Amino acid sequence: MSDTYSTYADICAKFYALTMDARAVAEFVMARSQSGVGERALFVGGMFDVAAGLSSLGLQLTVVDYTEEMVRVGRRRLPQCEVVRADLRELPFRGQFDTVFVVGRVFTHMTTDHDLVAALASCHQALKPSGKLFADNYEDSRILREHSIESADRHECLEMCVRSLPSALQEKVKLHISLVDFERCEMGV
Repeated sequence: MSDTYSTYADICAKFYALTMDARAVAEFVMARSQSGVGERALFVGGMFDVAAGLSSLGLQLTVVDYTEEMVRVGRRRLPQCEVVRADLRELPFRGQFDTVFVVGRVFTHMTTDHDLVAALASCHQALKPSGKLFADNYEDSRILREHSIESADRHECLEMCVRSLPSALQEKVKLHISLVDFERCEMGV
């Protein structure tokens, strides 16, 4: 994974804050994930303003990021949430969350099939038995390019990755994929 988020943590968090309507994204994500007030949720990544929006909508949110620097920024911006350092491929949670949100560029850091399988398995382990994983494909063009896929429906990008998992894991991971165009803050499916 890149050192960018370590070296430029404050700038990365500010970039996310300036490039999207985080409240609108949070409302969209909450609605699409069918999450309810009071549910326990895990938010993976540094889009802290979206996490703040989800928290203000009533989720009991735990936030994780993989660099200590981003965790420090997250703790400053999200005093109402538990913010911990963890790698998506090795989350330290077992059966604790109704929903795991992986919003933004997070899956683009999973650069090998092994990384992706480990990340999805880790998300699954963090979920309660009836829990769900909500992920978006913000950087789908990079995923498509790096996997030499010339044309594919944007909504199918992560679904293709999930279909490549062992069938037992596919059945256990409920993957909700929605397109969120963060550049223009247009939400749709």
